[in-house]
Amino acid sequence: MSHKKISLGSLFYNNKFVMIFSVFCALVIWVVFATRNTEEIPRTVTDVPIVVNLSDSAQQSGLKVFSPVNAKAKVAIKGNSLTVNQVKNTDLQIEAKQAASLTGAGQQLQIGVIRHKAGEPFQL
Repeated sequence: MSHKKISLGSLFYNNKFVMIFSVFCALVIWVVFATRNTEEIPRTVTDVPIVVNLSDSAQQSGLKVFSPVNAKAKVAIKGNSLTVNQVKNTDLQIEAKQAASLTGAGQQLQIGVIRHKAGEPFQL
């Protein structure tokens, strides 16, 4: 019984092995470069819902929010291209920060963006 001895050097003379090895190496390199992309790309997310919640005391005082029921806005975000491209308008919400402390009509509110989904950081 003779055993065929396969050496690493002789494998590279086999065209099928070289082709499979080349495709494997190319895929590994592509995955590494695709996941390491740290270029910051700006993107605008449209149709982000705006929510204004009044406190119970403000509602008892007769204050109401007169605005469209389905108010939407655009939010500009910037960050890693892989992260930024995955953010949808349902992942964000614009909320009035001081709506609970309203005491009368005609006051201006500060707004802030809330993320519903945890993930990679990005700038607003």
